Amino acid sequence: MQNSLLRHWRVKRLKLRIWNRRLQESLREIAAEFGPSIACSVHVRWGPFFGGSMTVGRRLRRAKIMIQLPYDGYLTANERQVLSRYSLKKTMLPYFILYHEAAHLLEIMPYIGSADLHGLKRHVAAHRRLAAEAASSPSPAYRDLAFEEEADRYAYRMIVKNRRQAG
Repeated sequence: MQNSLLRHWRVKRLKLRIWNRRLQESLREIAAEFGPSIACSVHVRWGPFFGGSMTVGRRLRRAKIMIQLPYDGYLTANERQVLSRYSLKKTMLPYFILYHEAAHLLEIMPYIGSADLHGLKRHVAAHRRLAAEAASSPSPAYRDLAFEEEADRYAYRMIVKNRRQAG
């Protein structure tokens, strides 16, 4: 019993390291779009569902993209919608999340490049307000917000580009 639990834990840890390495490589491929003004890293961890977030350091010099993989492979309705809308396989979802968060980083790059902290705060506040309005509507449609659709389109373009390069 103890050996099987230990083996299970080792396999999970290995899977996490493999995903981390794969996503680091994908991030290196698109890092040229960010330019030398910001250093970006990706961190993968386990969680209850697929998810992603992006944080930028206080000095606007470092960005961190965090991707969460589900323990059990559970898909939420939002993730199923993305898979069906873009005809993706479940194994492509971590890449999609990485590119989606990278699109949000590219969206704020003009503020980071000019060190316009007040403009960045206004931009983020406007997005939060739109997201709060979408969440409070009778049928929450967060994915239908313009900035989310644009990030999804960028992620899909990057996945298609990688598929073409792979053959």
